[in-house]
Amino acid sequence: MMIWHTAPEIVSSLVVGVLLLSSGNIRLRLTKKERVFQHTLIVTLCVLAYNVIVDVFVQSAPVDQLWIYTLLYTVLYLIYPMALNFLLWYLILFIGEKTPSTHKVKQKIVTAVHAGLYALYCIIVLLNLKTGWVFTVDEGGIYVREVLNTLPFILAFSQIIVVTSHFLAEKSYVDRITFYLFRWLPLVSLFILVLQLILPDIFLAGTAISTALLSIYLTFQTRKISIDDLTQLPNRGYFISSLSRAVRKKEVLSIVVISLDDFKTINDTFSVRKGDAIILALTSFLLKSFPHAQVHRYSGDEFALSFPQESGNPGEIAQQIMKRMKEPWVVDGISASLRYTSLEMTFPCSGNIEEKPLTILDYALLIAKTQHKGKHLVFNNTILEEIRARRTIISRLHESLEEESLRVVFQPIVELSKGTLVMYEALLRMNDNNLIDISPGSFIPIAEEIGIIDQLTLYVVHRVCAIQSELMRDDKEVPAIAINFSASHFSNRELIRDIQGIIARHRIPKGKLFFEVTEHTFSALPFEEIIKTMNSFLSYGVQFNLDDFGTGYSNLAHIFNLPFKFIKIDKSLLWQEPAGASSSQILKSMASLLQEMGFDIIIEGVETKEQAETLRSIEFPNAQGFYFSIPLEYEEFSRTYTGSTHFPLD
Repeated sequence: MMIWHTAPEIVSSLVVGVLLLSSGNIRLRLTKKERVFQHTLIVTLCVLAYNVIVDVFVQSAPVDQLWIYTLLYTVLYLIYPMALNFLLWYLILFIGEKTPSTHKVKQKIVTAVHAGLYALYCIIVLLNLKTGWVFTVDEGGIYVREVLNTLPFILAFSQIIVVTSHFLAEKSYVDRITFYLFRWLPLVSLFILVLQLILPDIFLAGTAISTALLSIYLTFQTRKISIDDLTQLPNRGYFISSLSRAVRKKEVLSIVVISLDDFKTINDTFSVRKGDAIILALTSFLLKSFPHAQVHRYSGDEFALSFPQESGNPGEIAQQIMKRMKEPWVVDGISASLRYTSLEMTFPCSGNIEEKPLTILDYALLIAKTQHKGKHLVFNNTILEEIRARRTIISRLHESLEEESLRVVFQPIVELSKGTLVMYEALLRMNDNNLIDISPGSFIPIAEEIGIIDQLTLYVVHRVCAIQSELMRDDKEVPAIAINFSASHFSNRELIRDIQGIIARHRIPKGKLFFEVTEHTFSALPFEEIIKTMNSFLSYGVQFNLDDFGTGYSNLAHIFNLPFKFIKIDKSLLWQEPAGASSSQILKSMASLLQEMGFDIIIEGVETKEQAETLRSIEFPNAQGFYFSIPLEYEEFSRTYTGSTHFPLD
């Protein structure tokens, strides 16, 4: 009989004990609210243990002194509601943490009513020692319920109703995740208490409290991984999971993403605290302006609004945001203007269930921020096709590395006055018919983005050095070959050591291997790091070319102080419209300046006879382009590397 009575309490004790151990494994300083929750667990565990001990004692060790039974039951009546009181106090503190300071009076009133009900209850229980209104103990030591025996349940009902009413009154200040998880908690607790009235011989109050504690603990854990600390908005992880769920269920969901441009400048100018205040002001605007939408903090300076398609027009939302963003944000004594880029999408984007919403969204946002910065981009099928092509390229890149289906082709660089070879540029290709129309300009940036550009560069260096080494062994003339060198390579010391090891192992002669770097390198890396890496390669006989000169990134002072052998002028200067005497004069002046500074020069993109003749007429020294030769496969390359070859090829 004893086991039947106390089995729920024993199980509840185990649950609370596990929660106490889990929540206690935190080394951070706890807030008042968190300390109250831990105290709630401790009190609940003690109450449950006391209840079980009393029941075991009464049933297994009866005594003649009836006052002992009365004392045990009185203490039980007094301490059992303490667990519920601590729990409800925690909820009051939790609600108060989210509400404005002007609501503190309301919180104090609710706390006073809550405490007053318990105080009144304690008085009645203590008076029971004289009146016997709640319970009595007969001559056989048997517990007898009296007229006010339901007093604990009335107290619990009253306190739960008071706190629930307060929670509902302040629900606008509680995030949706917490509200969703908490709204059913009072109903479950009340259900168990009603069940206790129906089955008075079974202890179920502890079950109600432990269920509530478990719910709160799980809510706390869910909040930690789903809620942004600053804004209290659902975070990126929650947004992505809800988006994926909607796509799986084939629900139509509209998305508007706002990405603040250069928000770091706000933090640097006004302080991080002021920046946080602006983020909170923007959060408040989004919540109040679009109550039908779920607002998420997608990242530090990005917000995502999601809503069913039928409940709002994303274009109208974008217009409202645009209107507000034109006005300054006056917060904490500062006035700041926010520049932003926005993206409008609707999911699912297609009928293909394999489309990953996160991949689509991230790439669409990347396009918005890089190609449409400061503007509003509406997602369309063209962007979707770009994403699919990109995914195909990524898949093929990984497959090429695994299957070693890469190859190197060689495009000649020609001395214009004689049509003879100056050097080759080694270009990477993939042995895949599906990618025959995909240029390196498409897959190389992706390789850099996904972190496999180092492996691709190592492959090209291996291949080029092996070819040059083979030619040396056969006592053949060794052509100079240029290899593209990514900006990210300059800071990768391990890759640099690997490349230098390959060069040393093959004993490549000085001046036969070049690395080409683009102007963008100077915007991505410190000058000191660039010169350090270049000098380390110079000691191995490697020389450097500057590629894409004239695209706008260069700091001329840096260029003139770096050890470049050749400077390659970007084809845009050759192809600019209108072509004529003025463009020729620009090229001639640029060539003269660079040559006077001690650089050899090459121009890229020569595709017509007219362009070649124009360059010869201004005595431009070297050129590269399809007019002279397309990139050559190894077999064709092996026929042209001798100095006697003339271009263009017949």
